[in-house]
Amino acid sequence: MSSLRIVKKNKSYSVYHDDSYIGFIYKKDFKDLAIRFSEEGEFFIEDTSPETIEDIKALIIRRAFDKAVGYATVSECSSGIIRNKLRMKYYPDYAIDACIEMMYDYNYINDERFVESYTRCYLNSKSRYLIERELETKGIDLSDKKHILDEVYAEIELSDEDIIASLVERKFRGQDLNDEKVRRRVVSFLIRHGFTFDKINNYLT
Repeated sequence: MSSLRIVKKNKSYSVYHDDSYIGFIYKKDFKDLAIRFSEEGEFFIEDTSPETIEDIKALIIRRAFDKAVGYATVSECSSGIIRNKLRMKYYPDYAIDACIEMMYDYNYINDERFVESYTRCYLNSKSRYLIERELETKGIDLSDKKHILDEVYAEIELSDEDIIASLVERKFRGQDLNDEKVRRRVVSFLIRHGFTFDKINNYLT
């Protein structure tokens, strides 16, 4: 048998199993889980069975999954995006890991599909290098997926030089690129979009 520590937090109740955080539940869940409820801000439930602990964890995993599906139906998501969003909602790692595995199983998360979607969305405003770095920060392993970017860029027939020219035309139209202050702003702007000094200088010279 184990003990639970329940701490009220706004409208939810944080649950600690032997001092380890296992997630949060709501007042209505106490009856469904057949565990004692107290109006106190913090209370303990002694001699909790392993089955009850597993029931609580299963409930938390289901809620994490439902939340993640909601995110994925609004826009294409990677595992990294889902993980960060669920952490911000205070779901524990075990629930997030289980949720992401389920998301892959049900094809709510598809890394190849996400890479293509993300690349198409940003290829007109960011360098390929920056797109690749951002994909990696979103939990995508590009070691076997760079061919997807190759196919998208080949289809669109856009080079970094083309994108630089388009960005500068939209952002600095009518400004004198020979003016030193304008040139510095152009360089800073293009660097933020992931382009190298060499490509920027090639465009400006």
